[in-house]
Amino acid sequence: MKDREILEHIKHGIDKAPIDILDGIKSQKAVKMMKHDEITRQETRKPFKPLMFFASAAAAFLLIFFNIQQFVMPDSRIYIDINPGIEITTNKKDNVIKLEPINEDAAQIIEDIQYKNNSLKKVTEDIMDSLVVKGYIRGEDEIMLVSVYNGDVNKSKKLTAEMNDTIHNKLGDINKAPILLTQSLEKNNTIEEFANRLGISTGKMTFVRNMIILNPDLKTEDLVDLSLAELIEISRSSGIDIEKIINTGNDERIRMPKTQDQRPADDDYDDYYDDDDFDDHLDDDDYDDDDDDFNDDDVKVKGQRIDEAKAKETALGLVYGNITDFVSDDDEYGIEILAGGYEYNIKIDAYTGEVLEFEKDDIDDDD
Repeated sequence: MKDREILEHIKHGIDKAPIDILDGIKSQKAVKMMKHDEITRQETRKPFKPLMFFASAAAAFLLIFFNIQQFVMPDSRIYIDINPGIEITTNKKDNVIKLEPINEDAAQIIEDIQYKNNSLKKVTEDIMDSLVVKGYIRGEDEIMLVSVYNGDVNKSKKLTAEMNDTIHNKLGDINKAPILLTQSLEKNNTIEEFANRLGISTGKMTFVRNMIILNPDLKTEDLVDLSLAELIEISRSSGIDIEKIINTGNDERIRMPKTQDQRPADDDYDDYYDDDDFDDHLDDDDYDDDDDDFNDDDVKVKGQRIDEAKAKETALGLVYGNITDFVSDDDEYGIEILAGGYEYNIKIDAYTGEVLEFEKDDIDDDD
């Protein structure tokens, strides 16, 4: 077919087509879009904005949680028993967040101690100072029990060793060397419940429980009110191997301990104690006016007088600062020390080295 004929056929088809097609298209109802698609939206999506918000919130939460875990939540509990008992709570940084007395005597020991956010070492040293000043640590045979609880056994042992070193170093500076017993504790709700009910520390209650395990004839009610020295004496006399339940640090003095309130049988001091309670064959108080009657004229025999250097060393062991005044009397030394914005007045027995008085005063601004 020639081109001319093809064109004629096309033209003929167009002429025969309906003329209302355009009008029909225009009259059809348009369907509206419910939402824009990628082409009609004509804006850039930002899919990461919500994700970044939640990530930041999660990071902030983790930071807060970490700080709470490190600084606020209890991590370790340490009990110091020397009749009275004290409980120390520390965080993961080993800073003290709580300091509580177990009984009334302990309340006066810790009443002036600033403990919050201070290190366990610093607070322990302050407790030792207070025990010495208030007369709870006097002689060589005082017995102290330190018990440590932490969920991590290795950290518990580490803290126990650190407490042992801190106490020995602090008291060694003032020539005090108590018998120090230590133990690591395990979590035991029953022991804690009994300790709270009986008014003793969890550490001492654990010690009593372990004694009863090794000697079932012993009774809890007979032991809880006894001093540590008396508990040690019962352990020794009843055949308990104390090393199985407590760490004595190989201190030989624990083999033959004396009770903390024991006095010699006949001391020939002019006191008011009837020494016949300790030695019945001596008629020292009942009929002998030259012995222990505190109303007679006998003069108490004094030991060797400590020198001034020793007195100063003892005072500086209590508070390190500058000695501004030193007075030597017949029976005592008086020492004044300035330290940390305070004035400390200390009196020390010139013969025994015992601290007789320890006072702390603010320094007047006019001075």
